[in-house]
Amino acid sequence: MTTDTPQFETLREAYAAVYDCRPEEFEHRVFWRCLYPHAWVPARWMWWVERDFFRTDLEAVQASAEARCDADLQRAIDDLQNHVLVERSLRRGTFRIRLSPSRLGRLLKPLLPLLRPLPERKESEPLIAPTTAPAEGTRRPTRRVDELKSLRRIHSRIVAGNPVPEALQEAGWGKAELLGSLTEHAPAYPELAWLLSYLRMLDEVEALRRGRPST
Repeated sequence: MTTDTPQFETLREAYAAVYDCRPEEFEHRVFWRCLYPHAWVPARWMWWVERDFFRTDLEAVQASAEARCDADLQRAIDDLQNHVLVERSLRRGTFRIRLSPSRLGRLLKPLLPLLRPLPERKESEPLIAPTTAPAEGTRRPTRRVDELKSLRRIHSRIVAGNPVPEALQEAGWGKAELLGSLTEHAPAYPELAWLLSYLRMLDEVEALRRGRPST
């Protein structure tokens, strides 16, 4: 199917129409098309015996599937790229047995014109709706998958050079709740382990600057 008329809500729907497949096949098809070519053979074996190895890649593909605009897709690609920056795995880092962020972009960006435009913001509407910041030491009531996405967004912002307070304010997190969540998830996610150690290092430096022990 080919069309120049925007008519789809998400990239999942657009991909299914253009490539003549079912929407639920998006993750499987995009994953295998966006692997580095040399990774295809080992990935076939690992897919059956160690599928969790590709968790980060599959989460990026899932986020891309629900993209409704260029910014949504770019965030998914950026998150995948930022994970690469802190990847310490020999297989993922050195041998690149993983998705290629550039291949993901090349595959899906041509489908963006097929998405329906998002409603335009009225001039009277604020760019960012006012929100009540969560109390320090309390966890926001979010689903686990949403919490992980938010943590990765904070990680991406900090890796990109944004100040920590700015990244926290943008995501609506308090410092204490962030550290608590990172402590919980760090053992399973290398990028979050790095972020936790980085924030602790900043606390230690600040404590030394003020001449008192860190908490």
